[in-house]
Amino acid sequence: MNYEVKDFSVDVIQASQNKPVLVDFWAEWCGPCRVLGPVLERLAANNNGEWTLAKINSDEHPELSAKYGIRSIPAVKLFHKGEVVNEFVGALPEPAIKEWLKKNIPSKFQDMLTHAEALLTSGNENEARRILNDVLSHDSGNSAAKIHLARIYLFEDAEKAIQLITSIEETSENAEIINSLKTIAELLNENIQLPVEESLTKELYLEAVRLLKEKKFDQSLQKFIEIIRTDRYYGDDIARKACVAIFKYLGEGDQITLTYRRDFGRALYV
Repeated sequence: MNYEVKDFSVDVIQASQNKPVLVDFWAEWCGPCRVLGPVLERLAANNNGEWTLAKINSDEHPELSAKYGIRSIPAVKLFHKGEVVNEFVGALPEPAIKEWLKKNIPSKFQDMLTHAEALLTSGNENEARRILNDVLSHDSGNSAAKIHLARIYLFEDAEKAIQLITSIEETSENAEIINSLKTIAELLNENIQLPVEESLTKELYLEAVRLLKEKKFDQSLQKFIEIIRTDRYYGDDIARKACVAIFKYLGEGDQITLTYRRDFGRALYV
């Protein structure tokens, strides 16, 4: 199959609106290019339509090489929605390329996931749930859909939420939200080991958890932060862990997170 670009605006920019396009900048005189090219072509022929390959001879298209800052070849750039979203340089071994593609190729359901995220932000959980279940019906291993769905189920069925995220391969990108969901589930299910004796701190903790169950995040954070100030390592540092989990669950841009991050930091370091 001939992957050479005939019209860059059509073969790459327009085509990447529908699915990701992997662009290989190469040249006839480039030895590493002759090694990398067949590997990319083989992967392109067996990717189940998740992405397409386009090859650009940098000698024949110097204007494109200049536009995209090509200083060394082979250079591979991943286009999505008309923009470069990631890249690598050099003839990587096939296993490394597969891993790179796994991490960087946007899901074919990305638009649906983005819409579901927006619905969650606006509070429309029912419609978001419908979309996420639709994604999983076509792609049962979609980690992003599972995580978003787990966030919805967390306060109504924590066990179901944990089942969803337990099957996810943990990566550097999703580790924080997965750990946060697990922490909140433990709080909601009252699985945290606490000192046996009654105390004012224990009363504060139980009130914080009650407020969390009611999704009164701001009030719950107030109680947890008070515990940090008065009994820093109570229950194996659970108040700090709870605050971090709530911030991650809500998102760094959420107004409650923005409001209480400063108080949290002061409580930790004062």
